[in-house]
Amino acid sequence: IVTYENNKIIGDVIRPMKTGDVDIFIRDGKAVSILDKIFLDENTETMDNHISVRKPFGIEGNFIKSDAFHSTDLGLSDPVLCYGRADTVGYLERNGVTMRSEWIDLWKVLTPYSNNIGTELKDDNLNTIIAGPNSVCTETYLVIGAELELNEQGANFLSKYMRTKFVRFLHSLSKNSQHGTRNTYRFVPLQDFSNNSDIDWTISVKEVDKQLYKKYGLSEDEINHIERRIKEMAAE
Repeated sequence: IVTYENNKIIGDVIRPMKTGDVDIFIRDGKAVSILDKIFLDENTETMDNHISVRKPFGIEGNFIKSDAFHSTDLGLSDPVLCYGRADTVGYLERNGVTMRSEWIDLWKVLTPYSNNIGTELKDDNLNTIIAGPNSVCTETYLVIGAELELNEQGANFLSKYMRTKFVRFLHSLSKNSQHGTRNTYRFVPLQDFSNNSDIDWTISVKEVDKQLYKKYGLSEDEINHIERRIKEMAAE
């Protein structure tokens, strides 16, 4: 298997095309050893189990252009904050939420359904929004961690985790387009986002990355590979 980058060969190895019981071909040869270390424990839980399907609240993307979407909560009997595309934020009546209404009053993290990670496009951003109680989103976003019993601090910690190079690299392995479905998070291990975590979430994203590399015993070569492959977040 020969791997090219910028028309140059960066990998030329003999290895099985199938990796364990994974049902996709992992193009990045160096990623295989990284995954072997992360999933040394076969019971390792992954983030895809805590990411919603498309249209998590049953609200379509063009909802922000409908009469049911309001720029303010004035005159609404039971308003709920709604995050829409292009950073649009407004309100709708609570009874207008047709799916997963039990998530409305929970702390959660939102991430766009589409991103450039794993593509040839210009950035590797995985943007997040920390959504507090009394909030929903349109299908522009996926909901992360709604059932992890997060508080505000935990939601902030989860948001920071999603922005690490560690997560964005693992996310890239299952993507071949801009669509970041829940399945593209299959290689991202779940973490403890409480104060009892083995990761200190209060430090910078870059320092969190270092802790994650150490936790999973990654070699200098593997760390350098991740650091080289994934760009810095534009907002960092």
